[in-house]
Amino acid sequence: ATGEQVSTSPSSGGSSAGRRLRTITVDQAISSASNVLVSILAARALGVSDFGWFGLVLITYVATQGTARALVGEPLLVRPVEAESRPGEAIGTGLVLSACIAVVVVAAGLVTSVAQRDLGLGLVALGAFIPLAFLQDLGRYLAFATHAPRRALVLDLTWLGLLVIAIGIVLATGSGSLVLFVVAWAGSGALAGLLVPLSYRRSRIRPGLGWLCETWPFSWRYALSFASMQG
Repeated sequence: ATGEQVSTSPSSGGSSAGRRLRTITVDQAISSASNVLVSILAARALGVSDFGWFGLVLITYVATQGTARALVGEPLLVRPVEAESRPGEAIGTGLVLSACIAVVVVAAGLVTSVAQRDLGLGLVALGAFIPLAFLQDLGRYLAFATHAPRRALVLDLTWLGLLVIAIGIVLATGSGSLVLFVVAWAGSGALAGLLVPLSYRRSRIRPGLGWLCETWPFSWRYALSFASMQG
């Protein structure tokens, strides 16, 4: 033993909380900047009509992501102890719920493609990546709930880095395809989402809706709040 003691003074706790708050602030700034960057790159890479269709794809993503976040992600902040002890169950529920949402989006895309092919295929491409893209967002909530915001920062930086590379390739090839742009954007988020099950591989991931059933007294309120704001 070295005789050293770990400081448990209030100033030490305040300093740690301050660092976490700064990390969360930086992460939120990066997340917001990424959304702005996507819009700018879409305006540069796509034609006028395709940029308009991309706006509808983006709205669909925000609506589906927000719904899944309200039902699974937000309750994690209310039950942080369980987020630390049972992350695998939250991840399993998130995968099942987002997969169900993805089926709806893909079906809507196939129907839409009859009238507007580019928009329909863009929605199909988005739906294909929704489950893993939601894992990226769920990983951020797990990080916030367990007071480990650096994990959230890593997830957002990973998506941002992959996004820049993927869309850089799209711009370099000169392709103005809406589908290709959606694949580059949502696909990079899906790749970043793969880090979440890797980070929690020691916790058994159980696909199912058990977590949602347990947190329903909180989650339905979050879902109703999100729906009313979006409406």
